[in-house]
Amino acid sequence: MIDSCILRVTNRCNEKCEHCCYRSGPECVGQMPVETCEEINAWIPWDIRLTTTGGEFSVLDNYPEMLVALARDRKCIRLITNGFWSHKDKRIKRFFNTIKQIQKVCKRIEIGVSNDGFHKWDNYYAHRLIRHNGLGIHLIPMARLTVDDIAPIGRAWNNKISSRRADHCYCKSTWSLAVIEDGMICRCPYGYFPWKHFSETTWYDAQRHVWDWRERQLALGMNCHMCMETVEADRYRKLHKTPPTNDA
Repeated sequence: MIDSCILRVTNRCNEKCEHCCYRSGPECVGQMPVETCEEINAWIPWDIRLTTTGGEFSVLDNYPEMLVALARDRKCIRLITNGFWSHKDKRIKRFFNTIKQIQKVCKRIEIGVSNDGFHKWDNYYAHRLIRHNGLGIHLIPMARLTVDDIAPIGRAWNNKISSRRADHCYCKSTWSLAVIEDGMICRCPYGYFPWKHFSETTWYDAQRHVWDWRERQLALGMNCHMCMETVEADRYRKLHKTPPTNDA
């Protein structure tokens, strides 16, 4: 069964990557309130690993409070970041102080820093900062991706990247349940197909519903929405030589 939870704590980001599956960007304003972070922490069993994603959490003014609320009394929390916090000394100090706060309330911290080659700066710098400051946390290098390794699903209609993957059913290989910044549980680990608000169900009922739904849809031959979006966008570009002006 599902043994981890992906939390999209915000869709706001300092970047606007063409392939972003969440369509995050500087113009986005959605973020998870601290009170909701506390409620989600209580809703999810303590031994289920939480993975926070976005957007980029470190662009938010109150991200330390959010992360500490999510991490309290948990077995493990994983923070996915593009390293925005490491751009300036003041941001670095704030981030490290946040990590130290989390270490007081959570058994294990993992940090995944994007080094996918699509961001505007060298994210290895963030890894070096963490190591050299001796924070005693677990670094999870995010694989250096190329165009051949991704399904550019987020802005498929408008980007210039064509999918190299005929099949990208992430829900076949992941055991994660996704909750987005407004508290909605999504059947898709990328945040598509919202089901209901987490407060309207239990973790275990959500597990059963999401996994049963995925198994039924996959048995019917469903390729995920984003794969279909990418394939359709590629087909359109080949026929018309240009993408439509509106977002998918």
